[in-house]
Amino acid sequence: MRLTKKFMKNILIVLILIFSFQPLTKANDVKEFEIEGISIGDSLLDYFSKTKIKEFINHDSSYHYANGNYVIIGLSKSNQNSVDLNTYQNLGITINKLDGQYEIKSIAGQSYTFADINECNKKQKIISGEIKKDLLDKNINEDIWENDKWMSGGIVVGKSIMHDFYFNDKSAVRIICYELNEDGKKMANWEVKLDVIINSNEFNQFLIKK
Repeated sequence: MRLTKKFMKNILIVLILIFSFQPLTKANDVKEFEIEGISIGDSLLDYFSKTKIKEFINHDSSYHYANGNYVIIGLSKSNQNSVDLNTYQNLGITINKLDGQYEIKSIAGQSYTFADINECNKKQKIISGEIKKDLLDKNINEDIWENDKWMSGGIVVGKSIMHDFYFNDKSAVRIICYELNEDGKKMANWEVKLDVIINSNEFNQFLIKK
């Protein structure tokens, strides 16, 4: 099967955001966490006009979920200047396109600055450690997915190491390092990536039921 860049991109977006959490760590509210100053529950209107948001929603790079009104829009330095990207090269912001306030349901910060997977893992552990400082339960689960298990539609993409946190209200945080295989590298034009993902309880439940 020949993969297009757009198809590959959509696979990677879905793999980032579709996951079922187990209750690993307990805390009260995921809204205490920020990515580039943005928190779950913020309105995208705090950063962009309605016209600009609609442009994002209708852009070819946005991902629309088939079984719902959620859409992931991508923010980078090349397509906007309202959000300062100091830590991450890209942000994936999920909103409900029918919500007039465009409340943010999920945030994913993406970094491609790592020389190899080991360097990414070191940063991953630092971020996980910082999160655990403010959580009641200090246990963390590390789940390693090998190439033959990380698949979408029978297509092997790469492997990942994930640190998952699950909150009392069913919201969740995932810190994940990806390493693509040779086919994946050719399609995505990157080799190693760190994703820090924050999901609201509403959006996380949507993903689990999807």
